[in-house]
Amino acid sequence: MRLPFTRIALLLATAGALTLRASALNARRGGVPPPPTESSLSTIGYNPNYYCAAAPGTKVFDGAYFSGISTSNPNTGSLNCYYGKANVAPTYDLLCQYALSSPALVNTTGTGTCPADAMTQAAAGCKYLCPEANKAASGLTQVSYSSTQLKCTYASGTFCYYDQSTGAFQASSSSLTGCVTTTPPASSGSACNPLRRRYKKEDNFTAMLAKKRRAAEAAKARATG
Repeated sequence: MRLPFTRIALLLATAGALTLRASALNARRGGVPPPPTESSLSTIGYNPNYYCAAAPGTKVFDGAYFSGISTSNPNTGSLNCYYGKANVAPTYDLLCQYALSSPALVNTTGTGTCPADAMTQAAAGCKYLCPEANKAASGLTQVSYSSTQLKCTYASGTFCYYDQSTGAFQASSSSLTGCVTTTPPASSGSACNPLRRRYKKEDNFTAMLAKKRRAAEAAKARATG
């Protein structure tokens, strides 16, 4: 018995759809992961063991970068800290290098005396962190930072800039594609700004108490005088 043409076409279409669905399922089971979502990338950040210490003497901090890093081993790689003279171009004239496995100074290049030890995570306070991978799942290879910017560079060549104070993505300075554009993860909680605002409120409260104490002491002095 011959099947009508319309029925044959329907059977072929159904078979094709089943094949596509099976291929999609096999791709998922076969280890081809879906691309990471931006929300998941913005929660996993590279948090190094050490940061640059305060500028020595009369010098100013001019920036730093982490090289040879591994997101799976925080002891791998080095920290390179630049210090120099204020309002002089190029600013830096001193390079201080540290291994991420120990805070002790490894090498000094330039003029001046480097801090003997790098700053620990705890002493550095809240920092915004580079996502360990970009939206193309390309791994982080280098991190650079200054007092105002954080730069994240990935194996694919993507580089992404973020504001150090707010965590805001800086599109005009970054690659056109691949960057996580939401606020990057922070080393203390979900963001650094709330911590800073709370600290400021505590400072204001302390200042208010001191002001009240001085006023009370002055009133007492007037009463006894």
